[in-house]
Amino acid sequence: MAFLHNVYGTKKYSIDYETVASAVFTQPPMGTCGLTEEAAVKKYPDVDVFLDGDGGGWQAEFFNFTDSKEELLVKVIVNACDDKVLGIHIVGKDAGEIMQGFGAAIKCGVTKQQLFDTVAIHPTIAEELVCIPGIDMMPAARKYRDHKIIPQ
Repeated sequence: MAFLHNVYGTKKYSIDYETVASAVFTQPPMGTCGLTEEAAVKKYPDVDVFLDGDGGGWQAEFFNFTDSKEELLVKVIVNACDDKVLGIHIVGKDAGEIMQGFGAAIKCGVTKQQLFDTVAIHPTIAEELVCIPGIDMMPAARKYRDHKIIPQ
């Protein structure tokens, strides 16, 4: 829409490319919005990374009553100074569809606490991003302070 308005319309728009949601329709599909972990650490001194499924073998609640062997990986990257979500990444079923909605949330400045406060639709794949099992209580998988990873 920004292109159409800029070329044919009267109002000029700019695009914040850091908040554009995108997907790669491979098998499994991947969805992403916001900064990568590496870009976030370069730009912000204190970053927390919440992650699940990185060891493989993790399935979303969605698959509990099926014979599916599909796995899932989710990552939420947060500015530790103000709780703002800097990036969300998912590898798994319907990643593109899921990321479209989270793209709007990131564009609006969603925080980790707001993700946690969201009542999840159960069972769905997307619920894993607002519930990353115990995101309100679990420690970050990785913490960066002053742009350096803190050993855990």
